[in-house]
Amino acid sequence: MSGANASDSIYYVDASSGAVNIEAILRRMDADGYTGYCSLEPHTTRQNAIDCIHKEVKFLCGTGIVEL
Repeated sequence: MSGANASDSIYYVDASSGAVNIEAILRRMDADGYTGYCSLEPHTTRQNAIDCIHKEVKFLCGTGIVEL
């Protein structure tokens, strides 16, 4: 996904495929009893953000940690 105001050389990856193990962080937060909010901020175009949100919700629900 490219940045909204960036050149073609900046891209953002889905939470499940980045260098940071997002699932492990979420599992640790869950194990520690965290019940607050966590946000994903796709700095991109509106349509790319909508597409990203659909993918990320599937990923988050697939972890079994997040329920909708």
